[in-house]
Amino acid sequence: MEILTESSHAIARGDFSQRVHLTSRTEIGELAATFNVMSEELEQFVEDLKRAANENRELFMGSIQMLAGAVDEKDPYTRGHSDRVTRYSVMIARELGQPEEFLEIVRVSAQLHDVGKIGIEDRILKKPGALTSEEFDIMKTHTSKGAHIFVLWRS
Repeated sequence: MEILTESSHAIARGDFSQRVHLTSRTEIGELAATFNVMSEELEQFVEDLKRAANENRELFMGSIQMLAGAVDEKDPYTRGHSDRVTRYSVMIARELGQPEEFLEIVRVSAQLHDVGKIGIEDRILKKPGALTSEEFDIMKTHTSKGAHIFVLWRS
């Protein structure tokens, strides 16, 4: 029973590699065999979940990069800008010693920082010369447009 208890505690801590090595034809032996089957299945489920989470993350990041690429294509003057902002932002956050979870937030935020430009008219976004003060005011709305897109996406 002590071995089963210790192994159960290990499983509760997230160590799904635990197996009970007990040979017995009693109910305890049956319990040990069942425990081992459960441990193997849990370990496989956890691995499958990790793999699915990684695939989802890759799909999400690919979608983010495509959206940023669409913004960059709409505004040829800043082509590649989102990738550069992302690269520098992550470098700075890493240099500041930020944890990996924070680096992921920085990576996504930097990629999407100009997504609101999708809502700016081409005549303003692609204007070859200087913007008028009215056009510049419209251009500045890309930040709130981006925030609105983000709020819609989160809901």
